[in-house]
Amino acid sequence: MTQDKISVESHLQELYSYQILDTSPEKEYDAISRLATYVCKTPVAFINFIDKDRIWTKSKIGIGLNEVAHVSALSSFVAQNMEVLELDLASNQTHPGIAEIFQQFHYRFFAGVPLITNKGFIIGTLCVADSLQRQLDEEQKEALTLLAAEIVSHLEMRKKSQEIEETYLKYEDIYNMFDASAELHCVMDRQSNIRMVNRSIEKLLGYTVEECVGRPIWHFLFEEDLHRLLPLMEEGIRSRKKYFEFETRIRSKGDEIKWVGWSIAVHKGKWYANGRDITQQKEMLAELEQLSLAASKVENGVIISNSNNEVVWVNDAFEHITGYNISDLEGHKLGDILKGKDTDINVIEQAREFTRNKKSFSVDLLAYRKDGTPVWLSIINSVVLDAQGEIDKEIEVIIDITARKKAEQELETLSLVASKTINGVAISDSEGCVNWVNNAFEQLTGYSLDELKGKRPGDLLTGEETNVEDLEKARALTNDLKSSSIELLCYKKDGSPIWLSISNTPTLNASGEIERQVEIINDISERKLAELELIKTREEALALSNAKETFLSVMSHEIRTPLHAVIGITHLLMDDNPTESQSENLKILSFSAQKLLALINDILDFTKIETGNMVLEKANVNLIDLVSQTLNSLHFKTAEIGVELKSEIDHLIPAQVKGDNIRLYQILVNLLGNSLKFTQQGEVKLKLDLVAETPKSVKIRFEVSDTGIGIPEDKIDYIFETYTQATTDITRKFGGTGLGLAITKRLLELHNSSIQVVSELGKGSTFSFEIEFEKVEELAGLPSDSTAKVTLGSTVLVVDDNEINRFLARKVLSKWGIGVDLAENGEDALVKVQQKPYDLILMDLHMPVMGGLEASKAIRNLQGDFYRDIPIIALTASIMAQELDCIADSGMNDYVMKPFVPAELHRKIQQYLKKSRSSVEV
Repeated sequence: MTQDKISVESHLQELYSYQILDTSPEKEYDAISRLATYVCKTPVAFINFIDKDRIWTKSKIGIGLNEVAHVSALSSFVAQNMEVLELDLASNQTHPGIAEIFQQFHYRFFAGVPLITNKGFIIGTLCVADSLQRQLDEEQKEALTLLAAEIVSHLEMRKKSQEIEETYLKYEDIYNMFDASAELHCVMDRQSNIRMVNRSIEKLLGYTVEECVGRPIWHFLFEEDLHRLLPLMEEGIRSRKKYFEFETRIRSKGDEIKWVGWSIAVHKGKWYANGRDITQQKEMLAELEQLSLAASKVENGVIISNSNNEVVWVNDAFEHITGYNISDLEGHKLGDILKGKDTDINVIEQAREFTRNKKSFSVDLLAYRKDGTPVWLSIINSVVLDAQGEIDKEIEVIIDITARKKAEQELETLSLVASKTINGVAISDSEGCVNWVNNAFEQLTGYSLDELKGKRPGDLLTGEETNVEDLEKARALTNDLKSSSIELLCYKKDGSPIWLSISNTPTLNASGEIERQVEIINDISERKLAELELIKTREEALALSNAKETFLSVMSHEIRTPLHAVIGITHLLMDDNPTESQSENLKILSFSAQKLLALINDILDFTKIETGNMVLEKANVNLIDLVSQTLNSLHFKTAEIGVELKSEIDHLIPAQVKGDNIRLYQILVNLLGNSLKFTQQGEVKLKLDLVAETPKSVKIRFEVSDTGIGIPEDKIDYIFETYTQATTDITRKFGGTGLGLAITKRLLELHNSSIQVVSELGKGSTFSFEIEFEKVEELAGLPSDSTAKVTLGSTVLVVDDNEINRFLARKVLSKWGIGVDLAENGEDALVKVQQKPYDLILMDLHMPVMGGLEASKAIRNLQGDFYRDIPIIALTASIMAQELDCIADSGMNDYVMKPFVPAELHRKIQQYLKKSRSSVEV
């Protein structure tokens, strides 16, 4: 589209927006034309508008219609200029039609000014003309320009007036539609006060519009509906939700309760609500739900058929009984689907004849399930008639009576053998009172038929320890026409106990009522005694297991406690600048104690794994530091034997992962120590490779290789068994308990991993495994190297019943600038913590008078934030699986294993003292 065409179209759109074309004369525009003749002193003036194919005159003074039509050419010429245009028509030859106009009407003077809108479009002209020669002065030109602007102003005002009128008419239509709507419409302010409501409120609730305006909408709702809806509305507003739908009850002016379904929109602080009366739908829905629930949940099948006996609906129970669902049956007659080779067709035809005669009926039918298996059905049919008395639908209730039919057949067989069977048999009436018993029953119970007749067997056979509740449940099943089977402790006539298995089968008459009951009774005393013995054995085994766990916990504590003292004292003596000879002796003592501790750890840790008490910690682990620390701890061995110990770590492995630092260290030390033990020359190497990586985890392969003696191929699996070595002379030559690799294997299983071994006799071995670790999302800041900055001035309460442990703790903590108070048990600690504000408590778990768990709970229960927030760290020689939960439940923050490594104890203390200081500063 060219620019000129776009300009023309825009000009026309602007002109048409004023709706001025082809309108009647208006005095405002005629007055402007006349004023133009006065100002310019001419006899002729006119106002033209430029349409697509014509120039239309709105007002004219001193000129006829035909003259205006001819002069329009001059108006078009004027519209091409932006200012007042004057022409001497006698001398001007620039316009083709000017000479002709001049000759016909003798005009010599013509002046015009364009009508320019606010958007800059020229839509018409204001022109003046005279037969005399003239020339406008500047004031006249300015006045003519002002008059043109006045015409445009009139157009703008006229346009706005029309828009206002259209808006008013549109608003009036909307309001009439709003007020006449059958639905309830209302507008509310921010406080939910009604500002506008239509008159349907009168029909719906009986209130007038005046009675509702100004009142909050919640005034008309039920309080329980408010409690249900307000949280939803508030949450929606917080999440900037603009549209809500919900249903509420409203009490009408006449106390009638109605259900209203609301659609509510929020806009600029106002609530626009539309409400529909859904009371009838609610009532119908509730009724349908009840009917549907009743039909769907009953155990009997329910079928609804139309007037042509064609199925239209079935419930779930029918599908369960027959295997057929609605898609199999819809549009078919029920009898045609269920019949089979042995079905009595006469029964089906008789039933259909009843239906044709509009009569209900009840029949028993041998039918066939969808999978072809036979099933006996009791069918109760009810015919529903319409208002004209014709069949509208049929409702049939289907009961599976296969068990009853089978029982009846069995009863016939039973009657032949009941007298001779070794099982007790009792036949009772519909109330369960005995009519007949066989000899076996008399021998089992000691009661004769005369003693039992007319009585219920259960009333005679129950005793002090009989489970009467099971007996009542069995009787309830019989009342529901169901068979039952129970095992019951009963008592013979002589009072001796006997366990009986009692199977009861009710038989029904043609009306579906209980006719008699048949009970088969077996003596199961021997089996029950065996079961009770088995239960007793199991309980004893559980008690033994618990005793084993308790013994393990106590022994772990008792053995490690003196070792803690030996190792701790050794650390202290080595830090006190011993002489060279003393230092050598202390190293030997430390090494021996550590070896003894390792031996005890192997035995106790293996036992913990065996009893399921080993649990893995999940904390940040620096794998690079772990490898470095592990190798450093084994360098004393390499110095003795001259074997090179080295490591290689894939640079792609993250610095930190989530794992159990202690167990990983134990695995690596076991494997590296094992390799060093069997390597006389060459090297032992630890290698870590990144195997796989996801956004949340990494899988790392650990490999320990050596150039040692190797393992025979037939002994590789054998080395992971407990208390074993590859050959009989290994223990004599190299030492060891035979537990290291067994524990390593079990620890890897806790990590959902397994160990692989490749070995060649005389050339060395390679042990490898893979573990998947969670990534550490954000690395925690490393603890400060300066202990004084964090711990100086802090006071710690050490609670331990062992005097040497208290002495060691005081020595170690004092070296770090920490003040130490001591308590011998939890009761003593509870008193001291109320007398002095400690920064941290180190609490032993197992103590006389009051243990650590009990003391921690007591401290946490004291009044005040201090007792709730003070850090409590458990000191324990053993952590069982259940003890971890107990530590957390008692209010303890963490734990440290005894004998503790000073660096580990310092890290834990420093961590919690930092938190304690931070909370105080805040």
